[in-house]
Amino acid sequence: IEAAGLQRPRYNQIEASAACAMDEELHSYHAAHGIHTLAYSPLGGSYTPKLREQLRTAGAVSSVAARLGRSPEQVLLRYVVQRYDAVVLPGASSVKHMVANLDLFRFELSKEDVEAISTSTPRECAYPMYQPGQIP
Repeated sequence: IEAAGLQRPRYNQIEASAACAMDEELHSYHAAHGIHTLAYSPLGGSYTPKLREQLRTAGAVSSVAARLGRSPEQVLLRYVVQRYDAVVLPGASSVKHMVANLDLFRFELSKEDVEAISTSTPRECAYPMYQPGQIP
């Protein structure tokens, strides 16, 4: 983008969740250049119900949620907000879900919580990213 003389974007929308880790180089680039990350599928993706359930029931997610009096979904959303300094774009099928999504800004996870979630959740992206030449 810069080499072509184009203006750097202000936002980059990528998949980011406890299961689909954001590339550290990209995360650093965003931070260094003032690019905001918009995280889609922060709960694992609507087309991957098995992954969504694995995330919700992961040991660390369940224990952190119980300790904080939050839902597993709130913990997973808060994880993405804190871990990647990202704006999350969760879906909401009811007013109750919309209120719960907004409530994730009323609590924080400890560094230990973030690390435990990072190491105890499955590693799988709902929508894998491919580099040029890697597309199956």
